[in-house]
Amino acid sequence: MNRFQILLLCIIVLFAHLASAQGLYDHTSAVSVLNRSNFNKRVTSDRKKGIKIVHFYSMDDGVSADHKSDFEEFVKKNKGMYEMMAINCDQNPDVCEKEGVSEYPHFRIYPAYPMPTVDLKKDKYSFKKLLKKASKLVHDRTIAITGVNHDTFIEDHPGKAKVLLFTKSPETPALYKALASNFDKTLFFGVVSETETSLVKKYGVKEFPMIVLVKPGDKPRKFDKEVNYFNLYNFINVYSEIFDFGDNSKLEAVSAASKSWLSSKFPELTAESSQDL
Repeated sequence: MNRFQILLLCIIVLFAHLASAQGLYDHTSAVSVLNRSNFNKRVTSDRKKGIKIVHFYSMDDGVSADHKSDFEEFVKKNKGMYEMMAINCDQNPDVCEKEGVSEYPHFRIYPAYPMPTVDLKKDKYSFKKLLKKASKLVHDRTIAITGVNHDTFIEDHPGKAKVLLFTKSPETPALYKALASNFDKTLFFGVVSETETSLVKKYGVKEFPMIVLVKPGDKPRKFDKEVNYFNLYNFINVYSEIFDFGDNSKLEAVSAASKSWLSSKFPELTAESSQDL
């Protein structure tokens, strides 16, 4: 090997080292960068609320570098619903080893405790699968609203805005469940089926899905922008107020509409209803 070849090899090794040190993501990326200094604080010790998705990768794993733009696009589309993070295991092998990750790319979903983590490994790599797995872990605190409990839902906790999703789907969208979870102490979220024709007519719903915000003393407001988490969050956040729970600030606000016996003309006395009747 001549001097020129040796120099060329050194340059290649140097650039490979620099690329590995830099990682795929930086402070300008929509993906939060993790390392050995912040992993525990940002991930393992912070699982009280929300869902975190961590991308464990190696610069030469044969997938991550080629699909960086795909993952960043995935992050932008799901901004706010999940907290997206990544860790370079070339730089932080001790963290990845502690997490039991040895093959890359490896995606791990960290839901709120006590739910266990969910993995998507290299052989099953797919953003579609990742989104499907994550959406199943979103806590659902929405309330099915019918003609029977509608008035209870609206009138309970006066002064607090209510959000109604009118839908044809039998399942509540993960996006809507995520909003309800993130505003768990400030707003109430109801789901109205298209079969509830009296309510559909009452709110003048002409197409589905439709989201309507009901603020006490004001006319119902229909959401009319592109449906994504960011737009809905901004639309709803204007009416969000912080509840004063005193010593119970960690408790969720509970709507009386979720208690069927409070909307019934002839409530049945059961173990659940005994405290209210």
